[in-house]
Amino acid sequence: MRGAWVPAPGYRNLWNRFLILTNKYLLGKAGYKPRASFKLGQWNSASLVGFKYRYFKGSHTPHAVSRKIIEDYFHKNESLIEKNISCRFRETSQFTFVALSNHLQLLAGNKKTSKPGLIYLQPYNRSGGYIEKKINLCEINPEIKFMCVQSLEMCSKEEQGKVFGWLEKILL
Repeated sequence: MRGAWVPAPGYRNLWNRFLILTNKYLLGKAGYKPRASFKLGQWNSASLVGFKYRYFKGSHTPHAVSRKIIEDYFHKNESLIEKNISCRFRETSQFTFVALSNHLQLLAGNKKTSKPGLIYLQPYNRSGGYIEKKINLCEINPEIKFMCVQSLEMCSKEEQGKVFGWLEKILL
């Protein structure tokens, strides 16, 4: 499993509670819901299975899932998956499937973890040289195995060409 142990998101939970109360009582928006987050969904997964102070935070990388462990868990907790998939849009109360699988594997004794080995490339609206800097980091650091590219469609054709040109060079 690729990721890192991080502290529970106590401040994020407090901030979300503050936003809910402020919107409800001061702004008259009783139905306000804070924005869901990738990290909070992972924390929800960890806390479902008993983690209290930290969780194993994954990244946008390939994930190994134990089908047997996850099937056994959902056979015992059918209502959880039904509730989780009932939301039309992401909500702060939801858990993430992969993080749940990771934490169940950790509880089952799987200690095979490694760093994410990931670099994010979010080139839209960045200063000059951003793409080249990220590509250079990938080329000089053998621990980087994965790249998550976001919002490339919003970039200029020239910026897109830099990314696609480099990908073609390393993949072909």
